[in-house]
Amino acid sequence: MKFTQQGKKVDQQIKKYLDAIVEAILKKVPEAKSILLGGGFGRGEGSAEIKKGRIIPQNDFEIFLITEKNLKEGFVNQVANKAAQKLDIGNVGADFYNFEREVFANTFYIDMKAIQINKLPYLLPMFRYFELKNVTACLVVINIFLSFLVKNPTRDGVNSSRPGLA
Repeated sequence: MKFTQQGKKVDQQIKKYLDAIVEAILKKVPEAKSILLGGGFGRGEGSAEIKKGRIIPQNDFEIFLITEKNLKEGFVNQVANKAAQKLDIGNVGADFYNFEREVFANTFYIDMKAIQINKLPYLLPMFRYFELKNVTACLVVINIFLSFLVKNPTRDGVNSSRPGLA
């Protein structure tokens, strides 16, 4: 699967990062129904920098966590920050309640939003949700079929019924 325009080696490392993130999320939210990747990486347009032989994402990972029950934003942020800490990339995590771009300019974070399944048909007409419906990459689908939400659920052949990436 393509996450960047920077070649196979970078995409393979991004895939490893995403696999670790999915594993960490499922440990904290085992009842998750789906985990979707949006933003630049979900469109195949993410960017990474190679520093001293290490591949470091230059954009955040936008993750949509689909659940049956409502999850509090603070809990979702904690799960996202713990997942980011699983990656060996240095400065990670951000408190979204006190987010200041200048303070976190060199900080990688996971921008994760939890959405209840029953609210999917009623999402506001925002770009974030347009992207969710049209250009996300499916990281994991568990026990549900999201075709009513995702316009093309098999983007690049990904339509997994198991954790991890195809």
